[in-house]
Amino acid sequence: TTARLLKEETPILAFSKTYQAPLNIMHEFGHCNAIMSGGESASIDIEETHSQANELMFATYLRNTYPEDNFLKAFYEMAINDAANGLFKTAYVADCELYLFENYSTLNKEELKEGLHNIYLQYPSVFDENYWTASVISSTGYYISYTTSVIEALLLGAKASENFDMAKKNFNKLVFGDRSLDDVSFWKAAGLSSPFEQSTIDAVKRILG
Repeated sequence: TTARLLKEETPILAFSKTYQAPLNIMHEFGHCNAIMSGGESASIDIEETHSQANELMFATYLRNTYPEDNFLKAFYEMAINDAANGLFKTAYVADCELYLFENYSTLNKEELKEGLHNIYLQYPSVFDENYWTASVISSTGYYISYTTSVIEALLLGAKASENFDMAKKNFNKLVFGDRSLDDVSFWKAAGLSSPFEQSTIDAVKRILG
């Protein structure tokens, strides 16, 4: 978690104590960097692109700098898998939200529960169904922004694998970009593409193998 207390210029960061801790640190420093640069005032979609992209840039940098290190190769794969899992989880929440929006007033509780479970069955079994279904109620409208941001982060991660210096320039445009632009225009100005285009989805599929 990254937050800035009222009237304080320096943000406060909190980290988890899990196997994901290095990625968690990079995630929060992605937010911190944007805040310290005066840029963390855009939509959640853009804010989470800062953090998600910083994770993949970090993992890619380590892999590129130490190509013979098998641990760092595995760490990079973990970062990609973590991003893929995040994409599945958040897309699942978004699908559930749409389902409830369209059916809440016409179906009873058991029918709704069955419908949500059927949505879960369409996804790889890589996350806890009950936890992420609860997020539909506890954080309505929030996780769809993670979906779009993970897509953009994966695009930037792929660029970093091909040309890290160019990807750094793209990342800096994400941090210092024009906040008056809408999200899609903002991503495109940073050298990325719209997450709503089929070509982008195809590119993500190639990245994830």
